[in-house]
Amino acid sequence: MIKLIIVLVLHCAGKLVGTNEQCDFYQFDHPFYPGESCKEIYDSNTQTHNRSGYYWLINPLRHVYCDMEQRSECGNIGGWTRIASVNITRGDECPTGWNKSSHDGISFCRSPSDNGGCYRTLFSSKGISYQKVCGMARGYQKGSPDAFVSNDGVIITHGRNPRVHIWSYIAGHSDEDPEFGGFYNCPCAVVPGQNSSSNNYYCESGTNDRSSSSAYYLSDPLWDGFDCPTGNTCCDNPNLPWFYRELDMTTLDDVEVGICPDENISDEALLVDQLELYIQ
Repeated sequence: MIKLIIVLVLHCAGKLVGTNEQCDFYQFDHPFYPGESCKEIYDSNTQTHNRSGYYWLINPLRHVYCDMEQRSECGNIGGWTRIASVNITRGDECPTGWNKSSHDGISFCRSPSDNGGCYRTLFSSKGISYQKVCGMARGYQKGSPDAFVSNDGVIITHGRNPRVHIWSYIAGHSDEDPEFGGFYNCPCAVVPGQNSSSNNYYCESGTNDRSSSSAYYLSDPLWDGFDCPTGNTCCDNPNLPWFYRELDMTTLDDVEVGICPDENISDEALLVDQLELYIQ
């Protein structure tokens, strides 16, 4: 009898099994009532809608955070599995591969080396097959990052050999200054810089003035959708800082996030204080 109950429970996502109500009673947080994914629980039980929190999944049994809200910035659908949540403003530590640092009372994650390069960290997909990715990043600019001339920013990918691009958060010299003809600015700046080969990105600068390699631009966070000058379109997307991307095919790959300045910290740095990633 015990074996039979367990088998039935494992096949009824987020619901009590063995009733005449076709599994429509929801036990919010109990390992006896797991689902195969957050999306499967969301689709099969309306009682979970708008009830984000920790749910149990099977194969293997594990406890994960499910976002059950119908967010406009994530395609107006619920049932997202959270794989990353980093918020340095609430005292979180940086993920493995990044260093925690601070300047003028503001803390953030940065690359572990003062030299240029892409310093990556992996976030597990938790064994879930997915085709959609939603998330956000926020950070700050130090010095003079070169936008798409050298892809200075936070780069989100999946897979290896090759890495498959998901989204980029890029930083440029200035939101409007014409130094070098704007070459190192974002394409959306008042004086636009080099274009990207992809549309899957956000780009912004932390200053409207000519950037200085020694300055930390902490009064204007990057990619938050605010403080863009007239004639600059970098803040136009109403979903900023959130992105939503549907991949070409499903995958089980972990998601990799790189902090990628191409020059020494004496010239530039990317400083990240918030990151969230969800898959479906």
